[in-house]
Amino acid sequence: MKTIRLIICLLAGLFQIISFSAKAESFPLTVYIGEHGAYTQVEFILDVVTSEGAYHGEYYQDGKALLVRPVPNRVWTGPGNVPAPTLEVTGGSHNANDSDCPGINALSGGWGCDSLPVKFTISGEATGCPWLVTVRVISHSSTMSPETYTGPQTPVSTCPAQSLTPYDISWDQNYVVKNKVIRLQSTGGMIEKTLPTFLMKDGKLCDGGQASDEGAYCRFVTQMLTFSSSGCDNGKVTVTPNRHPITDKEVHDMVVHVDTTERQPIDSTCRFTYVLNMF
Repeated sequence: MKTIRLIICLLAGLFQIISFSAKAESFPLTVYIGEHGAYTQVEFILDVVTSEGAYHGEYYQDGKALLVRPVPNRVWTGPGNVPAPTLEVTGGSHNANDSDCPGINALSGGWGCDSLPVKFTISGEATGCPWLVTVRVISHSSTMSPETYTGPQTPVSTCPAQSLTPYDISWDQNYVVKNKVIRLQSTGGMIEKTLPTFLMKDGKLCDGGQASDEGAYCRFVTQMLTFSSSGCDNGKVTVTPNRHPITDKEVHDMVVHVDTTERQPIDSTCRFTYVLNMF
């Protein structure tokens, strides 16, 4: 694990690869889901990263009750003619610690964290590196005012772990920049500015859009990272982080909004934390 912190200092005022063989290969794993009663509706999101590109699958059962049986594939996208893996719930859910479901306590009462055993199967043998599969579950409450919880990613790969030392996150795609100062001219209204972030390796852009082993490792690392925001220390400044697909060279677009209606100088610092993870 490697933690990276980025900072925006804002001044606004009155100035200017998977290969396949004949056999199938299955991977059992445990996922963590948000639970809000027996009829919580769940959707499984499966993302696959290979040297060929990125694949995305969505799976959910008909009806409201989660049953111990295969989960139909509803969406499968990606390059080539790679078939969608099959996904199966292999057992009942069990109570888990809330710490296994980050952010679940921010929802209204009635939510709990459960562990759930599942299995996905590819129609071939996973060979060649890098490849990575991540599974996460989106839960929807069946209450009058529905809420949604997205559980943590569970990664699966038989490839060797990669050193995270060469990797970094930057405000600039040409070299590593972790602190950024922006100056905006007051308009008397709302100002918006978009600032992208980038994954870097050895001080150079790590582009997940490349159809190569290097690009695959960029997708691999990007898929595994986690992100959090500490917000801004001035209420007139907010930042909305928009995540890019892992095949883009950008990681996030940080959309900065500044309220200059009072035409007073504004000085604000916004902080963000990236954690690069490896299993």
